[in-house]
Amino acid sequence: MRFAIFVCFLTCILCSLSAQRKRKNNIPKDSQSQALSLRVETLIIEGSRLLILGNYPAARTTFQQANRLEPNNAVVYFKLAELDMISNASQAALIHINQAISLDGGNKFYLIFKGDILSSLNRYVDLEEVYTKLIDLPGNEQYYFDLGALYKFQKKWDEALEAYEKGQELFGISENIMRERQKIYLQKNDIDALEEDWNRLIAQSPYEIRYVLELCSILIINKAYDQAMVKLLEWEDAKAKLLISQIALQQNDYDKAIFFLKEGFSSQEAPLSAKIQLLDALIDKVSLTASLTDLLDQLLKIYPTRFEAIAFVGDAYLKLDKEVEALSNYRKAITLEGADYNVWQQVISIEFQNLEYDSVIRHCDQALERYPNQALLYFYNGVAHYSNKEFETAERLLSYGRKYVGDPNLLGFFYAQLGDIYNSLEQYPQSDEAYKKALAINPENEHVLNNYSYFLCLRKQQLIKAKDMSKKLIKKHPENATYLDTYGWILFTMKQYEEAEIYLRKATLIDENGTVIEHYGDVLFELGQFKKALTQWRKAKELGGTTDSIELKIKNSEIHD
Repeated sequence: MRFAIFVCFLTCILCSLSAQRKRKNNIPKDSQSQALSLRVETLIIEGSRLLILGNYPAARTTFQQANRLEPNNAVVYFKLAELDMISNASQAALIHINQAISLDGGNKFYLIFKGDILSSLNRYVDLEEVYTKLIDLPGNEQYYFDLGALYKFQKKWDEALEAYEKGQELFGISENIMRERQKIYLQKNDIDALEEDWNRLIAQSPYEIRYVLELCSILIINKAYDQAMVKLLEWEDAKAKLLISQIALQQNDYDKAIFFLKEGFSSQEAPLSAKIQLLDALIDKVSLTASLTDLLDQLLKIYPTRFEAIAFVGDAYLKLDKEVEALSNYRKAITLEGADYNVWQQVISIEFQNLEYDSVIRHCDQALERYPNQALLYFYNGVAHYSNKEFETAERLLSYGRKYVGDPNLLGFFYAQLGDIYNSLEQYPQSDEAYKKALAINPENEHVLNNYSYFLCLRKQQLIKAKDMSKKLIKKHPENATYLDTYGWILFTMKQYEEAEIYLRKATLIDENGTVIEHYGDVLFELGQFKKALTQWRKAKELGGTTDSIELKIKNSEIHD
């Protein structure tokens, strides 16, 4: 391969040398000058071989020797410029290439190489001059496009447009060049000129609707709605109908937007993403009309195996607080190819809110097969098992999933839930440690402040600490029955019955809960108000949620009464 490259390169060198010899043919030479020329040519060929082999110091020495023998040899200066660029000596390369061009100004390869050097030096004005010289050489008119790109890079918009146009006059209208011109007109914010220019491409391909759609999309973005509408109404095309719907939506004509959306909705050629965007925007504007409901149903029929479509229908119903319909579609979506993590999360989140713990567990297990590094799945799964009183499994899931948590707040919830689980397993030191870690992350974690203080109270341990944590909550939430009950029960456990009665009574007035009312009965009993205590216990028994000792409390109270 290296030999082949060398042969090709050697051919180019010989061509350059041959060109130089032709220019000297009319100059009489004696045998000494002919020998000198042959020696220089031999050195150039040897230096080129060394350059290709990567022996740059030896190559440079060889070319410098040739230069000393023949200081006016353009090829030698060109090769020295190449070596300079290899050494990242751009300024030296520019000096050498200029010397080569001064000796052979019609050599386009020298001009091209000078262009590379100037580009490396960010000397764009000088580069313009090089491209202009290249264009003046016969057969190099394609450099109009390079010159246009250079002007565009320098934000010389008019010069760029002119250069591109001259190139197209010679080579014909090009879609790629028209797109470059389009970008320039957008920079100039000259939408009328852009439309006029793009119409030439449309006229060249009158049956190619994609050019019309692209132009109209630009017009719509720039709020040239009337100009876009005129063009779009000429086409019976589903994508054109969707663009008309978009215009109507922008103009707040929602009936018209729905009408044209329906016109193009059933076509598979119109992109699903465009239909979804329009439907979503219309639902935000007009809520759920019969027409939009029909379109949601159509979407499911047209794309029965596209999870994006079915998941979007789920999103739409969730946005409209139709949770049953949302969950139904989300569940369909996760059975399809391509269903992403967000859809799985929606299913599990809704089921969790609905206390459908068995479904949460089943879907978490399935989702974890696909997304084993998603911490939230371990959290939902663990809490669902905890709610089903499967404490060992819950502990295993949360302890394992904890390593995937990146968000400190979520890690705090993991520790909070582990605190509850260890308490249920009667592993109290581990429970206290988990609660402490949760509070270290967020000292205001209300779940932890309430549960940790309540469980300490039940264990009759660290009651002052329990009281302090619980007091923080009732100061922040003075009308929360759960927090009032916890604080009142801590006071009860500390035998501060009169103060406990105040908070427990307040809790019963806010929430008629069996546990709270039983606690209120307990404090009334300790205060000697036996009849009132009996009334509260009987009421608590009817409501449910009491301790196993409620029957005994009622019986003893009746005897006492």
